[in-house]
Amino acid sequence: MTRPFLLCALLLTACGGQQKQATTYETVDDFECHDRSVGYVMTGGFVAPEIGVTVSCSGDTVKLETWRVTDKKGTRTNADKEMSQVEFNELWKKIESAGWRNLEDCDNPDAANDDPVYTIDVSDDAASVSLSCQGKSLPFPYDRLVNELDLKAAGFTQ
Repeated sequence: MTRPFLLCALLLTACGGQQKQATTYETVDDFECHDRSVGYVMTGGFVAPEIGVTVSCSGDTVKLETWRVTDKKGTRTNADKEMSQVEFNELWKKIESAGWRNLEDCDNPDAANDDPVYTIDVSDDAASVSLSCQGKSLPFPYDRLVNELDLKAAGFTQ
């Protein structure tokens, strides 16, 4: 009895994984861009003078762009990748849940004067904000906006 159960469990697990992977690259039938974009630029960090991540859509296409200024001369390396509409909508739900429309520049009492400065821009066809927050560790929900972008840029799915 154990072998059929084990075989069935393995087959179900294998099929479930394939189904999830397949939906990652699907399009959304009623996808509307609504000029949505979210991104941040971090200046004054330890790793690089400037690092940035932006996710934006145009029509039916969603693009993730990362860049890094690698030296004081301003040498910049860029990387672009296309995201699926499904991935973008999942990311956007997380961005919306951070309440970006109601945020202003953060007040981070733990920030030192020489800590990195984050400029976070979020917009859609109805609203737009540009936020500034300084610190090695950003307070909630500013950290959520940056972390979600970093996870997407690193290729992680949640």
